[in-house]
Amino acid sequence: MAATRPAPSLLSGDLARVQAEVDKRHDESIQRLQHWVRNPSISAEDRGMDEGCELLVRMAREAGFQRAARIDTDTMREVVLDHDPGSAAVLERLQREHPVA
Repeated sequence: MAATRPAPSLLSGDLARVQAEVDKRHDESIQRLQHWVRNPSISAEDRGMDEGCELLVRMAREAGFQRAARIDTDTMREVVLDHDPGSAAVLERLQREHPVA
């Protein structure tokens, strides 16, 4: 599959830096979404639910969520996510991965 090209940006300043990061990670993001939709889970049929929960937890952790956990109830499986973009761990990761010159 050929890589797609993002539209040119008309943004400036901080928004231009955000857009540049989005553009840089565009193909990687498309691949993650394709991987996600290739793994169907249908709760009404109890089809692929274990795999779907595990995949969501893993992808959320890779995306930087502080908490991603599967919870089994009597009737279903749930995934609980917690993301605080202002947390010390997230800020430290951002500074490490995207240092400001």
